Amino acid sequence: MTKLPAGLVDAGASSLATFAAGVVATRLLSSSDLGVYAIFFSAWLFASQLPAQLILVPAEARLVNIPSKERATFLLRNWVMALPSSLLGSAAVLGILLVVPQDVSSATAVQLSATAALVAGLFPLQEHARRLLHLSRSHWSAASISLVRLGVASVVLGVGWSAEIAPGLLPFGSLAAGDLSALVFSFLIVRLRSGTDPAYSARELMRSGKWLLLSASIGPAAGLAVSLLVTSLAGAAALGLAEAARVAAQPLLVLAVGLAAVLRPLSMEAAIRSDRVQARSLSRRFGLGLALATLFLVGLTFLPESINPLQTLVPKAFALPGLLELTMAAAFVNGAIHLQHAELIALDRTRSLSLAQGAASAGRLAVAVPSGILGAWTVPLGLLVGGLTRWVAYSRILEGSYRSRVEEPI
Repeated sequence: MTKLPAGLVDAGASSLATFAAGVVATRLLSSSDLGVYAIFFSAWLFASQLPAQLILVPAEARLVNIPSKERATFLLRNWVMALPSSLLGSAAVLGILLVVPQDVSSATAVQLSATAALVAGLFPLQEHARRLLHLSRSHWSAASISLVRLGVASVVLGVGWSAEIAPGLLPFGSLAAGDLSALVFSFLIVRLRSGTDPAYSARELMRSGKWLLLSASIGPAAGLAVSLLVTSLAGAAALGLAEAARVAAQPLLVLAVGLAAVLRPLSMEAAIRSDRVQARSLSRRFGLGLALATLFLVGLTFLPESINPLQTLVPKAFALPGLLELTMAAAFVNGAIHLQHAELIALDRTRSLSLAQGAASAGRLAVAVPSGILGAWTVPLGLLVGGLTRWVAYSRILEGSYRSRVEEPI
């Protein structure tokens, strides 16, 4: 029973740092500059997939097959193998500066690009440490890393705001400081554990990781493309309003990631055993908890402004009536398929994941074509279409995968 609170603390603390940075961004940046922040947020998500999916996630899938107490001992070697791709991801974020619209502050854009590049390189490494500790059943150790990240990021945000540091440096700069501190703390935790070198190489991981990278990168790449399209066709201010709504809806993703942090290893183990009944049970409980949280959060949006905590924190999210509610619906749909995604990874259906993600991203891009008309609505509508597409595709792939395993001759 201690696993679930630890997972919620872990995801909650880590996501709260990102949420706090987003809130500060919505407060200090103009709507146009907030749109640029959204572009680099999408760029960070895209670039961080390179080390995560090419090396780190395949390593985690390999380690499910060894005793849980030995899994965390592979952390340092995994970091070394992922470092080149991590640096490449940071460089890619810097390159996005070349396509930022010219109608925003160039100084702010440079500040956002430099700090976002740091986050893109550091974030996937500390995130892997936390996932590996969860796989090792050291749930509270993983949570402590997130608490360190949150504490450092919060201090940087508070001091930076009080000292009136340039607004473009604060959102991603605070996260970069938190990620670096989390990496150091992870090293202090794991270095005391003994273990052998991993029985896999970077080349072996990349064989399956290339499909995971394709699958995981298609979505963030589509998100980045949508952000650039909205900025070009509807203006950076429209993207800024959509970003404010995303920030306000983020508590749903906090809960989804927190629940998945604990249930994901169980779901992957059930998939490896071909235990479809257990996997379905986990997914149902996960989805029900997320649905109840979504209904609660949507209910908060209808409170009067004077007692509405979301409107107090992120007033820009309420600029367009209904935009926040649609964003929350999209967040629920995309969050509810976390465990199905984990099952498919454990079943080594990475190619099918790529095809499903490709179809979902095509839907998002199709919605973005008329963004000159839809404006800020483009972003949540695209996310909703993409999430529903993946939900249907994942369900069909899983049914076929389990059926084929049952029918295999013994």
